[in-house]
Amino acid sequence: MRREEQLKKIQAADESYYGSSGKTIMSDAEYDALRRDYIDKYGSEDLDYVPGADLGGKKFTHPSPAKSLGKIDELETDKLIKYLDQFKPAVIEPKLDGCSIVVYPQDGKPVYVTRGGGNEGDILTRFPVHPRTTPFRAEHPIRGEVYMSFASFEQMNEELEKAGEEPMANPRNSVNPILTGGQHPEFVKYLSFQAYDVMGVDWSETDKIEYILANTPFDVPPLKRYEQETAAQIAEHIPALYKKYEDTLGYPIDGIVIKCDWPDSLREFGTTDHHDNNAIAWKPSQIPQETTITGVHWQLGKTGQLTPVADMEPVEILGSTVSNASLHNVNVINRLGGIAVGDKVGVIKAKLIIPQIVIVYEHNDGEALAEPKHCPFCGGKLKKRKIASVNADDGGYVLYCTNPRDPEMIAQQIAFLANKSVLNIDRLSIGNARQLVSTFPDLAETYGPYMIFELTEDEIRQALILSDDERKSRLTADPVSPGKLWQAIDACRTGVDIPRFIKALCIENIGENIGTLLAGRFGTIDHILEAVSCDLEDKEAVAAKIDELTGGKKKKSGIDGIGKTIARLLISENFARQVGTLRKYIEPEAFEVVEKPRTAYTDKIFVLTGTMPHSRRYYTDLIKAAGGVPASAVSGKTDYLVIADVNSTSTKAEKARRLGTTLVSPEQLEEMLQN
Repeated sequence: MRREEQLKKIQAADESYYGSSGKTIMSDAEYDALRRDYIDKYGSEDLDYVPGADLGGKKFTHPSPAKSLGKIDELETDKLIKYLDQFKPAVIEPKLDGCSIVVYPQDGKPVYVTRGGGNEGDILTRFPVHPRTTPFRAEHPIRGEVYMSFASFEQMNEELEKAGEEPMANPRNSVNPILTGGQHPEFVKYLSFQAYDVMGVDWSETDKIEYILANTPFDVPPLKRYEQETAAQIAEHIPALYKKYEDTLGYPIDGIVIKCDWPDSLREFGTTDHHDNNAIAWKPSQIPQETTITGVHWQLGKTGQLTPVADMEPVEILGSTVSNASLHNVNVINRLGGIAVGDKVGVIKAKLIIPQIVIVYEHNDGEALAEPKHCPFCGGKLKKRKIASVNADDGGYVLYCTNPRDPEMIAQQIAFLANKSVLNIDRLSIGNARQLVSTFPDLAETYGPYMIFELTEDEIRQALILSDDERKSRLTADPVSPGKLWQAIDACRTGVDIPRFIKALCIENIGENIGTLLAGRFGTIDHILEAVSCDLEDKEAVAAKIDELTGGKKKKSGIDGIGKTIARLLISENFARQVGTLRKYIEPEAFEVVEKPRTAYTDKIFVLTGTMPHSRRYYTDLIKAAGGVPASAVSGKTDYLVIADVNSTSTKAEKARRLGTTLVSPEQLEEMLQN
């Protein structure tokens, strides 16, 4: 990428991120990598500005520039210790992720101004309600951050969905559109404000906070002061403190701010056009590790979604070896300028877990991963499904194969049926599933994944017994006894309850939890079919059936946990057709409705995630026996998230913490419920 092109891309990202639309054009990790790479190559002079946007409001010139913060990465430990040595005594506070605002006193009243480009901002006509009753009597400008809590974000999206509108993607990108009136100005009720600086003075940070609390009605962020500890001890404590804040505060943060806590520190350390030198922002590690692309290909899932994947020369990242990374969708590939064999790329672990390519350092004219015109597995037509999101990570569209009898899709569905949580067919791996499909394509075409029930033991043997040459070429195939596999398939026909039967339909977004809700309400599969049946040609009948299943706006008699999207899937022809097809091989057992026991956990909602010592069914049975309700997705109603590592940084775990959900291990769950 040429220098001018890279600079233009950074500037465009700045303009979008700080604008009023609430949209971003690249992920934070991609932006950080692009900016870091530019500074390494060309220096920081071109980027020594404070990004901002013209929101179209009445203008206000900041008497003292509203600057950004200098940044330091988690892995730059030596640099961090050097800063802490200079700053002691130091104060540390969470770095809020919202919209920066300066509050100016005018005739004894506050005037709220956006940071804008640092020198000039827009006067706001609306602002969040103040949490405290202290009168505003400040004589100096007060700087802070408007943000949205995770609980408010959930409430706002519920309100949007009830109105038939698309939900917003995340709290951070929801703030500007609301605050500036671009979208739903009435949602200012969901915003909050914290103040963290007094501008135009060179006081200590603790004196500034005391001034804010004594002279304004604003909240302040939690502040920790370090005086006796060594710089190395403070540096060691910062990652844990960040994690604690992220887990417990209930609103988005994107780092830790470290400030010098002595008076006249600004005069001592000086300033630049971009930031003051008496403070620094520490951010979780986003330094990309360089590696080379060795292969690019597409993966097909059981729902037909195509996912681009890059294979890489192995590289160590945060203690583990990474050799491939999902590129998520076409939009991500386009933002990176394309991905090809031989490219030098930078890789991070998003959320410290998921490998993610965030920058291409060097294109080397290798074989590129192009968007396919047809399915690379069956040659069939592809469709695009737009991802309705303002978040850059999720934007754009995904590709789906429209051929329901795609051999690879059927193999993926067969492997899905074999899972312990579905039909529990031992040793029926994805490799063996592919062999069955490729050996008997006519059966796959006719019966889809349920072809496995049509196979004889001899046919399974024909598919799985390989020649020596085939064994060498099919390194992923799992050796298995054909007789035992046939017996395992035959055995799974009985003892299947309705929740697992529903999951085995292989319908996207319809899984065991939806099956449990349906079974609990209707008892048998015939009663379920009767309950979801309606005349699909009659729009009024369809709307009435959806209201019946969801409870409508008043939520009086619907099934808690079933929304409009799921209801539409349940009343569709596809649902009835799939049920009829699977019933030729499996008759699900009637669901015995048992009155819930009255315990401390009755009606409490539990979500299970990840690998556990026992089967998923073991834990759901424990939950039900205690009167609890198993669920699949974490929401504001979830009481417990059951997860092997309660300190996990997975997306589901982090969302649970933000919503106030209690995280418990499988062992803790057993102890709780058995007692």
